[in-house]
Amino acid sequence: MYLQMSSCPHFVIFSTRVPGPWYRSPPSLIFFIAIVATQIFALFISVYGVIADAPIGWAWGGTTFAISVVYFMLMDMVKCLIYKYWNFELTACLWPSPERRAKLAARKVLAIKQHRVSANIRKVHRVVNCVIGGVRAFKAYKPLPEPKRVMPKTHH
Repeated sequence: MYLQMSSCPHFVIFSTRVPGPWYRSPPSLIFFIAIVATQIFALFISVYGVIADAPIGWAWGGTTFAISVVYFMLMDMVKCLIYKYWNFELTACLWPSPERRAKLAARKVLAIKQHRVSANIRKVHRVVNCVIGGVRAFKAYKPLPEPKRVMPKTHH
């Protein structure tokens, strides 16, 4: 029980710190090492029964640890699905108070403006990249060498 209570919340920390899948934004190395080290420590305590009267052994320790990892992965997938489908727009439609409707309308106007700005930025980037490509082409231009002139042979 101790191992399960120790490992599950520690693994969930990896998931709760980001809105998407945990592996797309990996934790810092120090944070990762701290979590893994505490879990290895908890595993040894449980396997050898340092605090408890009876050790659980490696089979139960490994199984409990694996169950914690599987639950962590499942909870991360559920979290991603919730973030994908359960958003402010859904809640504003399910509980349409005047404040929520006004906030939703303001968000939609802002989203349209942001979309226009993003489209214009992409257009400017395209033009800038074309200009940069043209400048590079002119810098790399080397004229072709003059062809050798062959003097025609005259017959006497």
